[in-house]
Amino acid sequence: MTKIQKTFFSFLILFPFLSFSQEIIEEIIPIDTTSITYRVIHKETVGDYFQLKRYVFADDTTTIAIEKNFSNGNQNGITRVFYPSGKLRVKALYGNNKLQGEWTSYDEKGIIEIKGLYNFGVKHGYWAYKKEGVYGRYVKGKKHRNWKKKDKNGVKHKAWYWKGEFKRGAEIFNEDYIEYADTAYVAQSQKNDSLVATENKNIVVLNVDEKYLNTVKYLSGNYYLRKVCKDYFRPSKKERKIFVDENVDYEKDVLKFQVASTIIPIDISYFIEQKKLFKPALETLIKTNGEAINQSLKSVEQQTESDFEKLSTDKAANLELFFSKITDRLVVLEFIETSKPDIRMKALVLLDENNEVLEVEYEQREW
Repeated sequence: MTKIQKTFFSFLILFPFLSFSQEIIEEIIPIDTTSITYRVIHKETVGDYFQLKRYVFADDTTTIAIEKNFSNGNQNGITRVFYPSGKLRVKALYGNNKLQGEWTSYDEKGIIEIKGLYNFGVKHGYWAYKKEGVYGRYVKGKKHRNWKKKDKNGVKHKAWYWKGEFKRGAEIFNEDYIEYADTAYVAQSQKNDSLVATENKNIVVLNVDEKYLNTVKYLSGNYYLRKVCKDYFRPSKKERKIFVDENVDYEKDVLKFQVASTIIPIDISYFIEQKKLFKPALETLIKTNGEAINQSLKSVEQQTESDFEKLSTDKAANLELFFSKITDRLVVLEFIETSKPDIRMKALVLLDENNEVLEVEYEQREW
C-alpha cells in the first residue's frame, strides 16, 4: 500500500467522526406553554430547494434528535422531535418559520399527551390535553367558549370563557380543584377503609365507605343527572329551567344536594320491570340477579351514618339524597325534594374493582 493509499484509507476511517466534530447547537423546542432545550449537532441536509435537515444528540451521535423540513430557506412542513430512546416526542407542522396546523406531543409509550392546532404561531382551534383530561378551544391564542376537565377523581368540570376571560363555571386549570360546595374530598384510602376529607381547610376522617364517597363525587358534577332530575321532578320546559337555576351551584359547577344520614330500604322493581336497561353491565346484573338484590335491599333496617351529611354539596339544598346499603359493587340511591317527599327518583350505581363509578342507570318518568 502506497503512502497516498494509506492516507486515503485513514481518511475514510476518520470521516464519520470528523462529520460530527461540528459545533454543538442548543435547540429550543416549544412544548405547549413551556419549552425544552436539546443539545444537538447538525448531521446532514438532504435536498436542494426542498431540504430535510437532521440533527443528532450531542452526547449520542447515533440517535436522531430532530428532523426539520425547509423550502426556499424557510422552515415549512413537518418537524419531528425524538426522545433519546429514539421514540417520537413531538410532531408539528410549520409554515414560513411559524407553527401552522396540527401539533402533537407523545409520551415514550407512543400515547398522545397533547394535541392541538396553531395558526401563524398562536393557538387557534380545538386543543386536547389528554394527560390532564382538559379539553377546549382557543381563538387567536385565547381560551374561548366551553372548556372541560375530568379531575383525578373522575369528576367532570366545565367552565365558560369568552376571548380569554373566565366567565363562569369551575376553575378547571387548578389541578387540585376537587371542591364541592362547603366540602372538599380527597380520595385517600386508609387501612380502615375510611377516607380523609379536607373540610374548611382542616383534615378530618370520614368513616364512610369509599363506594359512597366516589358515588357522591361522580353525581355532584354529572350533567346528565341534572337533566334527569329536572325532567323527573318538573313537567314543563319553563319549570325545568327554574329547577336547574334553583338546584345548581353555577360558581362551583355542582348539583346542590344534602346527603341524608340514614341508610334506608329501597325497592328497585322499576329497573327489574324494564324490558332493557341502557347500561350493559347493569342490564346483565339486574336481569340475572335483580329479584335477589331487591329482596336484600328492601329488607334493610334503617341505620344512621353520622358522617354522611358531610358528603353534602349543600347542607341547605332542597334535594336530598338517600343511600341503600351496598350490595357487592352496587350502590342504590333515591333523590327526593324536601318540599315534596312523596316523589322519589331512584338510581343504580355500579362501581368497578377500584371503586370508581362504572355505570349509572336513572329512573325515568313520563308526564
